[in-house]
Amino acid sequence: MLFRIKVLLVFLILFSSSYAFSLNEFTAKIDVDRANRLLRKGDYDNAISLYEKALSKLPTSPEIYYNMGTTLSSMGDMESAVQAFDMAKKNFTEKTSKDIKSSTYYNAGISKIEMEDYAGAIEELIESLVNNPNDNNAKSALEYAKKKLEEQKKNSGESAQNNNNDNQDNANSNQNSQDNQNNNNDNQNNNQDNNQENQDNQNNNQNNNENNQNNDNQENNNQNNNDNQENNNQDNNQNNQDNNNGNNSQNDEEQNAQTDIDRLLDSLRQYRKDKENDDQYYGGGRIDKDW
Repeated sequence: MLFRIKVLLVFLILFSSSYAFSLNEFTAKIDVDRANRLLRKGDYDNAISLYEKALSKLPTSPEIYYNMGTTLSSMGDMESAVQAFDMAKKNFTEKTSKDIKSSTYYNAGISKIEMEDYAGAIEELIESLVNNPNDNNAKSALEYAKKKLEEQKKNSGESAQNNNNDNQDNANSNQNSQDNQNNNNDNQNNNQDNNQENQDNQNNNQNNNENNQNNDNQENNNQNNNDNQENNNQDNNQNNQDNNNGNNSQNDEEQNAQTDIDRLLDSLRQYRKDKENDDQYYGGGRIDKDW
């Protein structure tokens, strides 16, 4: 600790008057005396217990609160020490000595310096100097607290600026993250659209393939029909040709048969004629009468 806590012998103040004391005041004196000895030995826990015991008998004693706060400061429990000093200040009376007041404010100021509450320490140390203007320790502590307060304000300003910069960086980072998220969402939507288009194209290709297949089948059917028709026409033509040839053959046969008959008839007529002429011919030539 930069500045030492002031320790006063409280029992000298409590029992400096000449009037008769009550039993509680007497036993409280004994507790405080024992606690002060333990405080000097560094037995802070037992000292605190005895101060608490004394306060149960004299709950408005600023001196006991002061020594309890001093003991707590020595233990390093600055927050509890400041609370004890505040209780001492609340119980100040006209009979409270300026030494107790000055020491209470001084020790409270030192405790707040340890807590880096420099503004609060300055207020405490000023009150200490009001009660004891010649206290050089209080003056030195006050100057120190003022210097540390200026450094704290400067550092706070720089820290605030750094925090603002960090916040701005975080905001930019968050904005970038949001932009990236938006881009990712856009890309995802584009991918979905592309996938849908690909699916549509695939469906269209499938439909086109089916249509082409149907067209090929139709063309094949048409070709088959044409082939069948050509084959039928050829067969019909062949049949017709065959029929015509058959008819022609029949006609030729009939014609040949007719010609043979005609020749026979002509021969018979000639025969009759030759017979009449006593010349027997067949087909323009002489024949034997025995024929």
